[in-house]
Amino acid sequence: MLLVIALFGCRNKDWSIEDSSIFEPVVEDTGPFDLDGDGIPASADCDDDDADIGEATDWYQDADEDGYGAGTATSACDSPDGYVADSSDCDDLDAAYHPGATEDDCAAPNDYNCDGSVGYADEDGDGFAACEECDDTSAEVNPDADEVCNGLDDDCDGTIDQGASDASTWYADADADGYGDASNTVEACTAPSGYLADDTDCDDTDADVSPAGSEVCNDVDDDCNGTVDDNASDATWWYEDADCDTYGDASTGVEQCDTPGDDWVEDDTDCDDADGLSYPGAQEVCLSVDNDCDGTVDNDCEDTTEITSPTDDPVDSPSMGAACALIGEMRSASNSHDYDNLADYMAQLDGTSSGLTESTEDDAVELDWSNRCGTSYTASDGNYTSTTNSWPTFSSTGTYGGARFRGYLNIGCGDDLNKTIGLMGNDALSLTIEGTEIMKVNWNDGQWKKFRYITFPEPGLYAFEVQWSTNLNCAIDPFELVWADGFVSGYGDYDEMCDYSSSDYATGTAIPGFAIIEGDALTQSTDGSATDCAQCASTSDCATHETCNTAGICE
Repeated sequence: MLLVIALFGCRNKDWSIEDSSIFEPVVEDTGPFDLDGDGIPASADCDDDDADIGEATDWYQDADEDGYGAGTATSACDSPDGYVADSSDCDDLDAAYHPGATEDDCAAPNDYNCDGSVGYADEDGDGFAACEECDDTSAEVNPDADEVCNGLDDDCDGTIDQGASDASTWYADADADGYGDASNTVEACTAPSGYLADDTDCDDTDADVSPAGSEVCNDVDDDCNGTVDDNASDATWWYEDADCDTYGDASTGVEQCDTPGDDWVEDDTDCDDADGLSYPGAQEVCLSVDNDCDGTVDNDCEDTTEITSPTDDPVDSPSMGAACALIGEMRSASNSHDYDNLADYMAQLDGTSSGLTESTEDDAVELDWSNRCGTSYTASDGNYTSTTNSWPTFSSTGTYGGARFRGYLNIGCGDDLNKTIGLMGNDALSLTIEGTEIMKVNWNDGQWKKFRYITFPEPGLYAFEVQWSTNLNCAIDPFELVWADGFVSGYGDYDEMCDYSSSDYATGTAIPGFAIIEGDALTQSTDGSATDCAQCASTSDCATHETCNTAGICE
């Protein structure tokens, strides 16, 4: 406009009105100014002097400062503080959300990279993403599910039916007998190889042992009923033998593997189990009893001397198998050979009368004693040379001697209760058993041999005493006490006196079938122990801690 005015202010004096070109109207350009020629009007150009700078830009607030904006655009030539040109943020309040954000958590149901899709899926609606479980088509299958026996991996642990809540208990059958071991188990839906549902095997190392096993006598509970060897197929019938004759009472039978006790046997043929003298084949004794169980009393019976009841029970193994002998030398009495003088001699041995010069105590291991001759005391064997003992030597000769042998005959359970007992010797001898005098020898020039049948009513310890006396001159005969089981034929009431020079006894010939009483058939005390051979008439004769037993021995 100023230019126009200026033009009007400058007049050419040569100009005339007639010069019409001067008065042609000037056509003004009405478009926007664009001084930098960038095609953007100056009014919209952020710098119309710089063609490289154009119009204003849209800016978007970046509230979470993640470099991506959102919301309504704000136009400005320069970025306002907190604004960015990008408007693609899908959550401008959380920097984790923006295009290009990492989206690798398949369990997160969020579109972190703003691309409109997520990796999360829970098709079965069980609260577990598909990537977190093993079957997104079944709400019953997920990591929190209980494993059950259904052929599926319910808890998504990679195993099927492992640890199932409804699994069964299976028992090892190591011996393959069809019965399992209750102490060796596994939990599983189906039986593993070598396992089964039964738990009743009591020995899974032995196929012969199970509830179906056959019980036999082997100290094993074959049928697993908690009892060893009961009702065994090979069990034995046992019968009580109350009288120790080795024959049992048929009414007491029990069937089992081992004997119920020491007094039981396999035999059941005893006709009287209260009488040890009565059993099949026993010696018939004239006691008005059917001893041999043939149904007839006293047929072909033998007369015998019956001993009263024993002092005590028998002893299994005496610690000292011996009687107790006290041997002395006497100077009194006019006739030492006579049986009538024995009582006086025994009193002298007990120290209750005068006349005892010297005495010696001995344990009589065998009731077999030799003789001696004069001052040399030469021993001469009796009939049983292996057991003969020598008499002790005394200080003088030519006098009279005496000896007492006391103790118990030990008749054990099962021993024959019928015995043939023999007493052999010279001068005065006697044998007493449980107070019954069995036999005696009275003096005569020669040697006596006497035998008797003796019946003991039951096993036990039977008190016995042998009394002996003789002169102490040369060629004194030994004495021997012998016995044999049963009644030896011809010796039931046998008495023989032989001349010294012709006697079998004198020449040391043993009698067939007989043996010296020795070993565990002799004992000094009722408990089988040895004593010091102390002789007593009553307990007052013994030490304060001892008593005088029925055999006259302190124990």
